[in-house]
Amino acid sequence: ENNESTVSVPVADLDVKLVKSVNVATPQSGQTVTYTLTVQNLGTEAANAVVVTDTLPAGVSFNASASGCTAAGSTVTCNVGSMAAKSQQALTFTAKVSDIAIDGASLENCAKVQVTGDKNTSNDESCATVTVKVPPPPPSQPRGSISCSVFDDSDQNGTRDPGELGVAGI
Repeated sequence: ENNESTVSVPVADLDVKLVKSVNVATPQSGQTVTYTLTVQNLGTEAANAVVVTDTLPAGVSFNASASGCTAAGSTVTCNVGSMAAKSQQALTFTAKVSDIAIDGASLENCAKVQVTGDKNTSNDESCATVTVKVPPPPPSQPRGSISCSVFDDSDQNGTRDPGELGVAGI
């Protein structure tokens, strides 16, 4: 008689990945850019309490988010919540590049997704870099010219009248 039995034990398969991008790779100083954080649940089970944190570099400041992301100082937090297996969610926020950013400055901005039970943490962080361009100064406006003449104002009316000759050599 066979007294063996088989018990199936489910294996957790949770892998949440983050991909970050920016809409303008070479913004001008003072320009607003849009960052997109795409969170993917690559696993076969739901992910719960998913949170993305993004620490903005010096020279970049949070502006707004239609996705519900909030900022405290330079840290942007996006509470994703639950994600079904094999699903993804895109989050966006806008940020302003400093008006005093240095031309050619490279500003790397990294974000990280966090969820309990993630089997593969190597794909939890993603970065996007912008290279600041400072616009050239506006072209100088054409300048007017001033001309004058020195003359003998014989009738002393302050206006050069016909017949009043200019004084040479001045």
